[in-house]
Amino acid sequence: QIPLADASVDGVFYLESLCHSVRPDEALTEAARVLKPGQRLALTDGFLTRPLSETSRLFRHTVHAVADNWAVPMFHEIERARQWNADGQLRRIKDVECGWRLGPSALHAAHLSAMHWLRLVVRHRRVTRWQWRHLTASAYTIALGLYRRYFRYHLIVFERV
Repeated sequence: QIPLADASVDGVFYLESLCHSVRPDEALTEAARVLKPGQRLALTDGFLTRPLSETSRLFRHTVHAVADNWAVPMFHEIERARQWNADGQLRRIKDVECGWRLGPSALHAAHLSAMHWLRLVVRHRRVTRWQWRHLTASAYTIALGLYRRYFRYHLIVFERV
């Protein structure tokens, strides 16, 4: 539970974080509780366009390479996300599929991962398991983003009713 009073917050923003929740409905309900009526909750994240079981084997491998290494239980399905309403406390007012506009900012992941890995190797530092997992997930994000048939990045905005 968020240690804030009901209807005490002017806005809530989830930046690539709700995918880490195994109970996004509960997380949004709690966020809606502290949000003032008429104010907005925005979330940006990557979403599956269909159930993972209905995708290709290679895509499932890519998703798990990212999710398992970034402590993401699983990316949520966009159709389910569009239905989130925090027990009637939220109304979806905007859903923007970011498309290729996100590409330039996403391209940095593989480059930064490679540079970080090289720095560790050149300095003869041991790469910890945690670092290796993060580097692996970052490298796979490019492939994940290219699977536009199965994966899209959205900005979804809700208003507190």
